[in-house]
Amino acid sequence: MFFFSFFIIININLSLSYIKIPFEKKYKEKITEDNYIDSLLNSKLICEIEIGSPNQNLPLTLKLNQYPTYISSSQIKNLNIIKYDEMKSSSYKKLQNNSEKYDYQDFSYGIKSIDKFYFEKNNKTHQEITFILATKLIINETGVLGLDTNFVRHINLGDTSLLKQLKANNYINTYAFSFDFNNFNLILGGYLSDYDDNYNDEDLIKVTNEIDTTYVKWNLKSEKIFYDNESLFTFNFGFLEPSINAIIGTKMFYNKIFDDFFEEYLNNNICHQKIIESYILDEKNQFLFFYCDKDINVEKFKKLIFIYDRFNFELGFNELFQMFEKKYYFLIGFYYKNNQVMDRKWVFGEPFFKKHSIVIDQNKKIIGIYTKKRGNLTSNNILFIVTLVFLIFIAILLIVYLYKVLRKHKGKRINKVIENYDYIPSREI
Repeated sequence: MFFFSFFIIININLSLSYIKIPFEKKYKEKITEDNYIDSLLNSKLICEIEIGSPNQNLPLTLKLNQYPTYISSSQIKNLNIIKYDEMKSSSYKKLQNNSEKYDYQDFSYGIKSIDKFYFEKNNKTHQEITFILATKLIINETGVLGLDTNFVRHINLGDTSLLKQLKANNYINTYAFSFDFNNFNLILGGYLSDYDDNYNDEDLIKVTNEIDTTYVKWNLKSEKIFYDNESLFTFNFGFLEPSINAIIGTKMFYNKIFDDFFEEYLNNNICHQKIIESYILDEKNQFLFFYCDKDINVEKFKKLIFIYDRFNFELGFNELFQMFEKKYYFLIGFYYKNNQVMDRKWVFGEPFFKKHSIVIDQNKKIIGIYTKKRGNLTSNNILFIVTLVFLIFIAILLIVYLYKVLRKHKGKRINKVIENYDYIPSREI
């Protein structure tokens, strides 16, 4: 009984409440050789959320910085997007009578509203969420599931903060969220280790966050950045933008990578440059990218290293080059204006998060980075193995003990039979 109780106690999982939402990456159009570089900066993270009574399935875009949750109303006409029909939902409520003007980058008019959100498929548990019902759009999309930074400049949008509402209603226990790019899951209200034993908080680097007051966005500040053992000391801050398939680098890194790697290939017409336009961090800019249409020397490319809390995060050729239609595309681009590369902050996209999944804790103002890949032995795995070995050892001791008891008992019975046996000597012939 003691060992059974011990086994139960050490296997209790007191994990925090969280909501797991699958997401997928979607592009404006099918990726081809002609638009491949454009696609690096023009993708979205989309999650399917059921809203209202009866449910309406809506593809909402995940946005990290300074965003409220909003949904496009069926009142908007002549747009080829999926819209939310509030008139068909019996659980929809207006929190204000008229459409209010908002000074916002995605929509200009909307109605503060409330309805039932079903975040997890096959789970009929709902949460009543306050959101903006957009009646006039600036960017044409169904809506946004806003992972705001808790530093929203627009005071009249403050109570539409998704995490604040979930925390206030006890649907989640922590004011944090995590991106798992290995399985394409968003975890609201917890760390990756809360739902997946392959992640271990002991292997979590916690980087103190700093807020850029101009943009009101999350910054990831590295202690040092190196390429080929040479320090890249300018602009060690970097914005987080997990929806893009690239990293945006600084002018110093451009000069280094140009001299060290691309110049020779450009002169020999093996590699090429391309300029594209895209919205990054809610701004339209030009960006310069490299691509190579012939074999290049993999070993010539050195590692790019970001250092956080004395831990090296290395990005090499395999992480920063991608082959498509027999061409190599360099996944780091650069701000470009007036025919020259501009010196701006780093922007970290999927090439960084695929190797190092992240958690953003808005209470502690930290960004956590998991250092180990999936499949490594974690403390939970070790605890299970130790427990299993211990139980097997106890079972062996118990079997040996029972065997000795039974053998001793059997020996006593045999001796007793011999003592009670009447011996009759044989007759002589």
